[in-house]
Amino acid sequence: MKKETKREYWFKNKTYGWGWYPATKEGWAVLLVYVLLFFAVILIFNPETETNLIPYLGGIAILTIALIVVCWKTGEKPEWMWAGKP
Repeated sequence: MKKETKREYWFKNKTYGWGWYPATKEGWAVLLVYVLLFFAVILIFNPETETNLIPYLGGIAILTIALIVVCWKTGEKPEWMWAGKP
């Protein structure tokens, strides 16, 4: 017989609106890495000194898409919530 294990989500649905919040230490670690890389992109591709914003905006877009993919794969199914009711 196969032992059934309960899956622990790294990200849970927000109480209001659509999206996730970190629910485990892995989720918080993913969010911390995202924030650190976000600031690294800002420092490397400083939009105030650069005339070309493509690398800056591209880096931010790639990081944000990667965060959404991780949340989607390791979190609860996203749905619109209002006080915990879909």
